Amino acid sequence: MWGWELHVWENASLYALAGAGLFAGLVAVATYGVVMGTRAESAENKRKLAEAQVTAAEAGRAAASANERAAELEVVAAKARLETERLKVQFAWRTLTSDGRRALAVGLKGVALKVALIVNSDDPERLEFAEQLATALNDLGILDGFSAGGSGPATGVRGVQVQTRDLRLGQALVHALKQAGVDAELGPVPSIWLGGDNVMLLVGSRLRPRV
Repeated sequence: MWGWELHVWENASLYALAGAGLFAGLVAVATYGVVMGTRAESAENKRKLAEAQVTAAEAGRAAASANERAAELEVVAAKARLETERLKVQFAWRTLTSDGRRALAVGLKGVALKVALIVNSDDPERLEFAEQLATALNDLGILDGFSAGGSGPATGVRGVQVQTRDLRLGQALVHALKQAGVDAELGPVPSIWLGGDNVMLLVGSRLRPRV
């Protein structure tokens, strides 16, 4: 054919087949490389995704732990605030407010009595409170004596105690003092009474707060 001998055509066919085989081999190698590269990339992506999921889980646990710790600290802070308020109440000095003075005046309106106020001067807090009570009673015109000494009938008294031989007057004064916000109670009448017709008002130390 075309003047070529048969062996030439045979050699040409062999070369063509060899070229086609080589091309097919190159295609196969390239395809294998692409497949393996894709698989490797997919595996790397999966590994990164797994690492990201682990990191996210750890972050979630850390956040939960932080929230739990914050809640615990808030509880501790709340307890500390309550304790602070309790101590403020426990150690706060007593005071007779303006509302208390008005309530005392209303409670004793129409009650005819004279009050002798007695306090130990060894405690600045009780002395200050006794002076406030004395001022209020004096303004009402019923204070008939104010005694502040180092010892005496008020020794050992807690709160405010009323002593009198007239139960009716004693109850009226106790009621008026309570209306004024003062912790007061009727006390025992001493066997030797030195108060005459007066009602004795003994100012003692602070009562323990009910908290």
